[in-house]
Amino acid sequence: MTETKMQTESNTINLDQVNVPQEQEVFKVHRVTRYRVAKFLVVTLIGLLIFLIGGTISLISYQHAYAQRVLPNIYLLGSSVSGKSKAELTDQIDQISQNFAKKVNRLVISPEISIDTTFEESGLKIDVDKTVNSVYSIGKDGHMLTLAQELLSDSLNPKALPLVIKIDENKLNLLVTEKIMPQVKAPQDAAIEFNNGVVSVKPEENGLAINTESIKSDLVSLATNNESTALYIETKVIEPAIKKENLDELKTKLDSLVAQSFTLKAGEKTLHIKSEDLYKMIAFSKENGQIVAKVNSIELENYLLTNEKKLVIPKVDKQIVAGSNIVIREGKNGQKIDRTQAAQALNSSLASYFDQSAQLPQTITVATTEEVFAETVIDPKDLASASAIDRARGISGKMLVVDISEQRLTAFENGQVVNTFLISSGLPGMETPRGDFTLGRRVYSKLYSGPGFYLPNTLYNMNITGPYWLHGAYWHNSFGRKKSHGCVNVHYTNAAWLWDWTSNGTPISIQE
Repeated sequence: MTETKMQTESNTINLDQVNVPQEQEVFKVHRVTRYRVAKFLVVTLIGLLIFLIGGTISLISYQHAYAQRVLPNIYLLGSSVSGKSKAELTDQIDQISQNFAKKVNRLVISPEISIDTTFEESGLKIDVDKTVNSVYSIGKDGHMLTLAQELLSDSLNPKALPLVIKIDENKLNLLVTEKIMPQVKAPQDAAIEFNNGVVSVKPEENGLAINTESIKSDLVSLATNNESTALYIETKVIEPAIKKENLDELKTKLDSLVAQSFTLKAGEKTLHIKSEDLYKMIAFSKENGQIVAKVNSIELENYLLTNEKKLVIPKVDKQIVAGSNIVIREGKNGQKIDRTQAAQALNSSLASYFDQSAQLPQTITVATTEEVFAETVIDPKDLASASAIDRARGISGKMLVVDISEQRLTAFENGQVVNTFLISSGLPGMETPRGDFTLGRRVYSKLYSGPGFYLPNTLYNMNITGPYWLHGAYWHNSFGRKKSHGCVNVHYTNAAWLWDWTSNGTPISIQE
């Protein structure tokens, strides 16, 4: 037995000790590798086939399940609409649309300026049909691959869809032009002001500018995504061209100008120019980024037109009774200022002061022209009434007689008619007082006011008694009829004559 075991052991071959050719060893290794690769490929193909079959079955199932519904993992305004039928989706978006129209948004222009408006006022509304179609149509083009892509995309990243917005351009433009733009102010230059005889400088103010097209696009974006209730409108600060420091030199000139006293001289008469009137004759304009002062020709002409009566010597027309050689009043030439030359003189002086810093002369002489009197013929029936003549007979010196029934004033001197003309006395209920008086206080320019009337700058005022005056009237030409509130109204031409002819203490008789 031992012999047999030994024989068996001797017949055992140790392969490690056998010398196998190298080519056979390499072949053996390659054969094993090919076997393993083939096995892997077969397994992989089988797995892939199972996956494709399973995936296809799943897609077919999803396609069937969501053929009439919204795909999974779809959101609108933060709410899931997955699995909704088209009718359900329409109802939901319809409700969203109603709430959307009333939603209040704050348009912030600056920390101090904001506007509240609804989407409906802004002309923006949800296009329900297009929004429904944009949500419902996802993955429904009939291609399996499209469905697979949508399902994969939505599972990895839930899909939040924007609203589809309709824009009413007219409403949107109205919002911008009527609500937003009025809040955006232009820059205000510093300006010279004059109050109560004092020159001051109003400081400049910055302005704001906005891009209206940007506002529209931002509003649409806000509505589309509906993420916020506030829209911060981008603004740009616009600085004014003229600042306070630019006006220091001009203010110094104006301070000096209004502090002085100026006089217009026309022949024998003079007129003091008030500082406020002088200031009105100055106009300010912007040139090369600077404010310059020039003469305001219109205000200058208005001033001369209003005040020339204080500088003229009025002519007195000669009056003769028709059919006789009786002279009621001797004529006298007058003088009036040459407004064209006066305007040129003032204009030149002011322009030199501002342009060349020349001193403005304290007395500016203006030219006058002579106004020759005319000769007028008076119809005897237009002379004083018999009662007026009787009243003045035998009285020496000057006297006025107002005849209410004739609505006429007659001026006498030593019992003789010097002048006569129509007047307007007080209306019923506001009668002019009757009786004998003497003219008292004289006021060249006066304001009359009361219920229903306001009459500034009335000239040639001579007090009769109490609140009753004899004065010129520029607001009507109804002389010969009762018209006043109790005073005696006279045409300005006749009032100017009375002003020069009468004096304090001149008797005046008012009779029926």
